[in-house]
Amino acid sequence: MVHDLLVITPDEVDALLAEGAPLRLLDVRTADAWAADESMARGATRISPDRPVSSAAALALPRHEWLVAYCA
Repeated sequence: MVHDLLVITPDEVDALLAEGAPLRLLDVRTADAWAADESMARGATRISPDRPVSSAAALALPRHEWLVAYCA
């Protein structure tokens, strides 16, 4: 099943978080990129960019949350 993807700005993420929206940040950088800089956005969950669906399922991420992926 393919879902429509939306683009969201960091300011929009901040506003949604401030409103208490059900939102989860996902760090989807490659293993090499993540190892080179282990910093991560506050509250983010690391998942594999190669297997995002199975990674999210393995972590039992809540289905009612918006998932916001970043890789920068």
